[in-house]
Amino acid sequence: MNGNLFKKSLNIVYSIKKHITVFWLCAIVIVIFLLYKPLCNAFFQQDEWAAFGFAANLRNIFDILRYIFVYKSGHYAPFSSLVTFLLYSYFGLHFETYMVLSIILHIFVVLLVYKFVKQLFQDSVLALCAMTLFALNASHHQATSWVLANIPSHGATIFGLLSLITFQNYMKQMKIKLFFVSIIFMIVSLTFKETTLGFIIILPLMYILYAKKPLKISYIYTGIILLVSAGVVFLSWFSQTSNLQNFGILQKPQQFIFNIVTFPINGISQSIVYYPKLIEFYKTVFSNIPMLHTFSGKPGTMPFDMFVEKRMMIMMNVVFFTILGGLTAYCARIKTNKRYVLHALFGLLFAGINSAIYAFSPERTGIIVLIDSRNLYIPSIGVMLCLVSLLYMLTKKNYKLMLILLMPYVFFNMLWINQTFSKSIEIGRIRKQILQQIINEYPDLPDKVIIYAQSDSSYYGLPATDKILPYQSGFGQTLLVWYAKNENWP
Repeated sequence: MNGNLFKKSLNIVYSIKKHITVFWLCAIVIVIFLLYKPLCNAFFQQDEWAAFGFAANLRNIFDILRYIFVYKSGHYAPFSSLVTFLLYSYFGLHFETYMVLSIILHIFVVLLVYKFVKQLFQDSVLALCAMTLFALNASHHQATSWVLANIPSHGATIFGLLSLITFQNYMKQMKIKLFFVSIIFMIVSLTFKETTLGFIIILPLMYILYAKKPLKISYIYTGIILLVSAGVVFLSWFSQTSNLQNFGILQKPQQFIFNIVTFPINGISQSIVYYPKLIEFYKTVFSNIPMLHTFSGKPGTMPFDMFVEKRMMIMMNVVFFTILGGLTAYCARIKTNKRYVLHALFGLLFAGINSAIYAFSPERTGIIVLIDSRNLYIPSIGVMLCLVSLLYMLTKKNYKLMLILLMPYVFFNMLWINQTFSKSIEIGRIRKQILQQIINEYPDLPDKVIIYAQSDSSYYGLPATDKILPYQSGFGQTLLVWYAKNENWP
């Protein structure tokens, strides 16, 4: 009797181990959904209103084609424009639908990250760890939480990862068809957003680091042609804008060089720790160092805040970067770690290259220290790959100890996401309530109308005396879109 019970227990344990990947993946999908689902109670916040405004004003097929392929104020992203138009045509201003779609796309990206990292590590547990860190990372939440603006980020990342995964398969099978498909996926990703431009370097880098067979000369020529095609897509980005001075590449040379050198350092450190928490921590520390106040100003003042965010932030980011580099060098001393040191190095290069390209961002000038949350979406893949590789080596390849050490990190990221979302939901509720009240009181607008609105509160970190409405892209523009379904605008 006891023997049969023991055998049954062993079978159960074996079954759990056999299906641990499926259980883990399902658990992550559920956690992501539960973590992001409260955002269904938020509301549109900024660039969505401009996109909706253009989509609502399209009258015929020529307007639609011009909107998708010609008109651009900054990014040249025709596929993103197409998806935006289709979504607005079908779902209008139904925010919950956009949010659910964004969550689904994020889950799809997470699964692709698992596939990519697993093929790299050849280890399911390490791949699951890297995937979990990416899935629940607070640093890049904006790529999912900012609906509609998520379309470029998710679209570019999905096709970019498909390009990397297909290229991995090509390196194993050496089938020219896979090579072509990989490059095509990369070109498609660029039509969503130019954030995967760094993959032009990442693909050859992957081949140098991981391929076991030499690349045929004919493939090299073909690759050059296709990569040039990707470059043409990038250059068309410039040709479609009416004001080239908005592009980072035309800012002051010294500022551009500074940004392109420091962005990898900033991107890597800000992908590890959610930067509002980094700033909060730095302010607390430096406020207790009186000797700094001569240069920074008194704590709580604007000069002090700018000193921490602009100067000390860069210095501390360098410290983060140096620690990661030092740990990688330390682990490299042990011969048995060679494979995982390579993964850690590739992760750092992946994150650094995909952070540096943001120095080319349109409509951004000057010294940029803080990288927008959504722009950390792709770099954080490399950072999590590096962290898992280092932690695995530092724990002497002890899965249990590694998982124990990762748990607090995952917990704090989930906590930071929840805190950030709570604020977004509250402001979104107020924003929607204001619009709903106006349209309820004035359902039909006369031919000539002026709507006057005054706020009794301050938002977006402004002083309490600066009372503004909680709309970032212009209240008038927001009202035009809000009334578009009921009014026949010229």
